[in-house]
Amino acid sequence: MNTASRVESLTKHFGANILLSETSFDAIEDPEGLHFRLMGRVQMKGKQKALKIYECIDGDLPEIRQLKLNTLSVFEDAIAKYYERKFAEAKSAFEYIL
Repeated sequence: MNTASRVESLTKHFGANILLSETSFDAIEDPEGLHFRLMGRVQMKGKQKALKIYECIDGDLPEIRQLKLNTLSVFEDAIAKYYERKFAEAKSAFEYIL
C-alpha cells in the first residue's frame, strides 16, 4: 500500500496521468494494445533498490498520446543516455521532445 501511494504521488512530479511501479508493470499478463514508457528509476523510502516507474500513456488525451507515441523512441534513447551519464545528449533529446 505504501508503494502504491508513493507512486501515485509521483504523477504530479512526472506530469503523468497513470504511473505504475515495475512490480505492477511486470504483473500485466497481456500488455498488447497498451502503451507504456519507462520514466526512470526512483528511490522509494523504505526500499533497498530503486524502482522502475512506467507511464501508461493510454490515459492521456488523444492528441497528447499521439505526440508521446511519435517521440517514444527519442524518449527511450534520452532515458538511456541519462543513465549512461551522457547528460548533454540526454538533454538534447529531451529538448527535442519538448
